[in-house]
Amino acid sequence: MDQVASDLDFDEKWNEWLDWALDDAANIPTLPIALSLGLRPSHLRQIALQFHRNYDLLEGVDFDDRQMPAFDSAQKLVAGVQEFERLCSFSELQENDQLYQHVQSKLSSIRQLSEMDPGSPAALGMLSRLMPIRMTRGRQGDWLNDSASGVNACKLLKEYLQEHHDAVAEELDHARDVSLPPILSALRDFVVGYEQERKREGRAGYHDLLVWARNLLRDNIDVRDHFRQRYTHILLDEVQDTDPIQTQIAMFLAEDVLDGTPQESRPTDWRHVTPADGRLFVVGDPKQSIYRFRRADVRQLNILRRQMSQTSVHLDQNFRSHRPIIEWVNHLFGSWMEASESQAEYVSLRHRWEAATDYEWAPWVWYLGDEFDSPIGEIRALECQSIAAALEQVHRNRWQVRSGEINGVPDYRPAKYSDICILMPTRTGLRDLEVALDDAEVPYRLEGSSLIFDTQEVRDLLNCLRAIDDPGDEVAIVAALRSPAFACTDVDLLRYYESGRRFEYTASGAAQAQARSSPINGSVAEGLDALCDYHERRIVEDNGRGWLILICSRPGPTQ
Repeated sequence: MDQVASDLDFDEKWNEWLDWALDDAANIPTLPIALSLGLRPSHLRQIALQFHRNYDLLEGVDFDDRQMPAFDSAQKLVAGVQEFERLCSFSELQENDQLYQHVQSKLSSIRQLSEMDPGSPAALGMLSRLMPIRMTRGRQGDWLNDSASGVNACKLLKEYLQEHHDAVAEELDHARDVSLPPILSALRDFVVGYEQERKREGRAGYHDLLVWARNLLRDNIDVRDHFRQRYTHILLDEVQDTDPIQTQIAMFLAEDVLDGTPQESRPTDWRHVTPADGRLFVVGDPKQSIYRFRRADVRQLNILRRQMSQTSVHLDQNFRSHRPIIEWVNHLFGSWMEASESQAEYVSLRHRWEAATDYEWAPWVWYLGDEFDSPIGEIRALECQSIAAALEQVHRNRWQVRSGEINGVPDYRPAKYSDICILMPTRTGLRDLEVALDDAEVPYRLEGSSLIFDTQEVRDLLNCLRAIDDPGDEVAIVAALRSPAFACTDVDLLRYYESGRRFEYTASGAAQAQARSSPINGSVAEGLDALCDYHERRIVEDNGRGWLILICSRPGPTQ
């Protein structure tokens, strides 16, 4: 199954399981409690989906069931109603006091608890909705002293609320902890059962292919030996992005086996496999890993390197940058990237080119800007202005760039604006940068797969396409009419609207035709007629180049 088919199949099985789980509380006894405490079906699905995507890790995993505790915080709250009311009587402001209001808002729910089973989902749900019970607002100066203890009633009431808050919070946390393991066990059983069903029916997704292949090589020595003999040399490219299962498959295929070794002595744990000399060759850069979502991890690569116990060769020659840049990069990242079990070591690069020019503005690493304690909008604008000023300086002072080499010696020339590239991690400050470059009269060109969709021309085109595709989208129709394709002015659109017409091009009848023919509606009516024509032709006409050509092939009403 491809990814789409796999996702649809999982959704179908998930919905069946969820119906079963919710149909009868006896199926998963703790599920009603968890749902009453804030767990949602969407949370269940997220857990199930992660289990499904990593079901190979569920092998041998158990979730310990624990005894549900005795719930008594609700009963204590109910028993404390009288004390709450007594302490509230010492408030001088009554309903105008925030502490008093808080207690009164809780009392009605607390009284309802007296009619519920303390450990029932309904009671636990009520307790959860009561939180927070504690309250910090309220001034002691607005409260009298408690006649029984002589202590200010505001202080006593806050302490009393805090005591009940802590007891309820502890009980709810315990209930959540105890209710979760049976649910996780049920989700594990669902995912494992679903995997077994796919295997029986011969329906495999991408992850299945990896897991089943790994299991076959791990558990069946005859199969492992068959493929070991078939694949005598294995290359893992971009090894930093290889997921754990792929690594295990490679290790089993590269296993070093001494003649006469009995099958029962062969390792089934890939971490105990020693690859034969020359069978496994890996290439990669752990600093460039981008597939952590697929469980690629530098720790796994470290295990692989230790097991291979072969000499590592560092490809550290840089062919692009000058010595000053390479030295700066080595100094910066050498101090940042200290090798550890979860962090790849930094291997210093070797430069190919010297900055072989005596010119004042020779190739070097320059920085600009400083730290400012200002709003981010001001900082972003200042940053963009500084960048624009720096680019103008690069061009004005004729900074040197390498343009090739003569007899092995780099040749230099003054920098042009086209030599400069500004890299941005996000497009958040792009508009500020455009303004700064325009103000500094620095020419530029925007590059990016998504930038084109922010241009006015593309927005106009998309509005035209939406209007043609959906006659009921009046917003898109008005936007299309205002675009250069139809060039209707706001005055034209207002007059058309005030004439009692709607921006709808599929309406028929004498009244609509008369309104369209009215001189006052000229350009708008022509535009609507054109949209109607395009709408009809989009269905019946296909010239092999797509119906987008229709928009470009017919002159607009003002052309």
